[in-house]
Amino acid sequence: MNRQANPETFFANYTKRRSTLPPAAWLALRVLVLLVTLALASVLALYPAVGLKLWWGLAIPIVPALLVVAPGLWRQVCPMAFLNQIPRLTGKSRARPLPGRLKNAAFVIAVAIFLACVAARAPLLNRHGELVAVLIVGVLLVALAGGLVFAGRSGWCGTFCPLGPIQRTYGHAPLIVVPNGYCPTCVGCQKNCYDFNPRGAIFADLVDTDPRYAAQRRLFIGLLPGLICAYFMQGPAPEYSYPVYLLVLLAGCCASAGLYAILTSCFPLSPHRVAAVFAALALLIFYGYAGPIILATLAHFLAFTAPEWAIAASRGTGLLAGLTLLIASLHAERLFHQAAARAVELPVDNQRKTQLRTRFGGKQGATVTDRESGVAFPVAPGATLLDAIETAGLKINYGCRAGLCGADPVVVCAGANYLSAPSDDESATLRRLGLEGKARLACMCRVSGPVVIDRDPNSAGPSTTPAAASPPATDHALAAGVKRVVIVGNGVAGISAAEQLRRLSSSLQIDVVSSEPLHFYNRMAIGRLIYGRTGMDGLQLIPDAWYGKNRV
Repeated sequence: MNRQANPETFFANYTKRRSTLPPAAWLALRVLVLLVTLALASVLALYPAVGLKLWWGLAIPIVPALLVVAPGLWRQVCPMAFLNQIPRLTGKSRARPLPGRLKNAAFVIAVAIFLACVAARAPLLNRHGELVAVLIVGVLLVALAGGLVFAGRSGWCGTFCPLGPIQRTYGHAPLIVVPNGYCPTCVGCQKNCYDFNPRGAIFADLVDTDPRYAAQRRLFIGLLPGLICAYFMQGPAPEYSYPVYLLVLLAGCCASAGLYAILTSCFPLSPHRVAAVFAALALLIFYGYAGPIILATLAHFLAFTAPEWAIAASRGTGLLAGLTLLIASLHAERLFHQAAARAVELPVDNQRKTQLRTRFGGKQGATVTDRESGVAFPVAPGATLLDAIETAGLKINYGCRAGLCGADPVVVCAGANYLSAPSDDESATLRRLGLEGKARLACMCRVSGPVVIDRDPNSAGPSTTPAAASPPATDHALAAGVKRVVIVGNGVAGISAAEQLRRLSSSLQIDVVSSEPLHFYNRMAIGRLIYGRTGMDGLQLIPDAWYGKNRV
């Protein structure tokens, strides 16, 4: 199998790829592109007529084509990304996690900025070079500020950048993958990270388990062809009023997004294929209009007259770009399905074997049924429920396997009397999670009879607010003359120690010192940051309210 036909090679993430250029060369290119951008902003401010022709006639129109071929190249040299990552590269970033509300609204904010820029082109940005220059410098400063405050690329590149949605649309099946050169390790700063795996991000985006997350990305892809068509059909400076101009833009977006919704909701079509068609259509329309603009700009600065055949050929670049994206996207989808089939082949076989053993084996121990999948599987004598779930090929998180971290709670739907009684450690952990009486930890349960489980602890209803530890009859710290304990490390051992100390004393001051700006999380499941679709918030093992309730 050749390199491009191998799914593992095709979808290799950036940690498995090697850059063709040394870091010093990339740094030189980034500085060069930043200087060119600042020079262009200066031309826009000092010589608006010349700057506007260069900006709207050459610089902006070539970006979509670059995103189709090698979006990673742009992300390596983008001046916004460079300034955003300077604080991180120099160790000056405060590296704070992006607040949940901002994280959830980031894509909407990016799309809103992009749409606002398009809406402002005809009345303002196409005519006032000084304003464009101010916007360029302003965006660069905002990107730098985001890097100073927030972790990874969450301060701009992976969240609020208005070019982000365009890059994920046109660059979802890049012909050439240029590996991410900014992140030595993944810090889980964003969901479905494009920089981690640009060829795999689109598949996660369109079918994400969060319906709002997926719907927002589908909506943008759906409205893009209509937006581009409505803008170019009106020309750079329409003679009618601005409200009418906005109304035409809105009508184009609604018509295009509506067609996308009809195709995906009324017909059994692949969301990925529909997205690929709409992205290709957007390119076709864009270069159908922008091709002659690029040619006219070159003719103006190079002092030549473009022949009619060249103008017609420049319109054809849209068809070429659209077909390139469509073919690359379909090729990626085929390899993605191959990779998915390989990934599930073994678990499916395991499920079938366990079901057969359950039906006909007779001596395989107790039987457990998973409510979500309907799979029935045996538990070998002496094995825990967690061992049996993993052997059956079903997905479940795991952690310390000692009932302390709380990584693997499961809801017992039936047969709770066939499970071993919870230990003090397990009970304390469930209480801390707000799941006491609602769930059990799979790693601690021994099964002696038929049990029905649900691997989603949320199926038991919302977790209760964790209660503070009951005051002990004797304050052991007070009796021993101990006023304060400092615990170094916020892992399983540290938090368990804090919990036990609070049970023994209500007066003790307990401080936990950690080198990480994060609460207690599941270290054993850290791989989910890479192979899953959740960030650090999905790994938290203790409610934030627990610390305040227990004065830790």
